Amino acid sequence: MTSRKTRFAIFGTLLSLLVPSCFTAQAKKPVLKNTQWICFHNVLVLDAGVMKETYTLDFISARECIYTYKWVMPSHPATYVNPDGSIDTIPGSSSETTARGTWKLRGNRLTIKTEDGHTQVYEYKDGKLVDPVPSTDQLVFEKQ
Repeated sequence: MTSRKTRFAIFGTLLSLLVPSCFTAQAKKPVLKNTQWICFHNVLVLDAGVMKETYTLDFISARECIYTYKWVMPSHPATYVNPDGSIDTIPGSSSETTARGTWKLRGNRLTIKTEDGHTQVYEYKDGKLVDPVPSTDQLVFEKQ
């Protein structure tokens, strides 16, 4: 009977040590209000070079956000040869798009709905916002 009480006491002690650590792990939700998160992404464009993309999430209030997408393509040689044998240079270009939206954080899952009806979901992992669909082009946002 003594060994059973001892085992129960050890189990109770271990449980009392583990339960608070589980609650502190759950409590570590990111603070998003009034923060900015950025994702830099490079895309190889064949025959043109590397297009640089920047995704920015600005959480301007407890409910609203601004989602900005910007790409920059450097100047690059044309994919054709002129009759005289010369190759033209295509000038660099860029574009920026901004959309306002709302955001909601439930647990570690962030849902963003933009005004145009697009919905994007990210997961909060290791201090970063991560696109939950694993791929070679997975977006990872870091707090600035």
